[in-house]
Amino acid sequence: MLCLYRFIYTLVSLSLLATIYMVNNKTTIKIWESYDFPTWASQVCSYLLYLGICLLATWAMTLGYKYLGKIEMHFDTVTNIEAADMTFIPVYFAYVFVGVSIQSWASLLFCYALLAIICFFAQTYLFNPLSYLLGYRYYFVTNTLGKKLLVMSRKNITLDKRVDFNDLRRLNSFTYIDMEK
Repeated sequence: MLCLYRFIYTLVSLSLLATIYMVNNKTTIKIWESYDFPTWASQVCSYLLYLGICLLATWAMTLGYKYLGKIEMHFDTVTNIEAADMTFIPVYFAYVFVGVSIQSWASLLFCYALLAIICFFAQTYLFNPLSYLLGYRYYFVTNTLGKKLLVMSRKNITLDKRVDFNDLRRLNSFTYIDMEK
């Protein structure tokens, strides 16, 4: 079941790619035309709906977090905490560049499937840029074994505070979600 959840999580994480493709190709929802909307309003409504669907799917994935395996990580087992936000900025640009360069639906489906398969089997840090809009921040946490983990948390973690993670949920071997607020 965890494998299926991780695969769906990967698909949802890549959904922004499809949204960027549709915006770049000015793909609108035809129902707006029946309301006699101006073209620009039809486009804006469509784009907001695409983004809303991506956000809704991302939020829906958060509902499954509570069913993931639970671990704890206390301050005395943490050797370093650093913000991971800057590490993932290239991921944002990749979404934009790939989404803008795709020319057809067939190319979009092929790229989407290829990226999903690579991301799923790579077993690296799982990252969804839309999680930021839901209040999550990303941190690299290094433990006493020297293992660097990615922790998604709604906490504002600063280096001058003692941090305990009493309710971490394991998404994969490298990515954990902090359930505490």
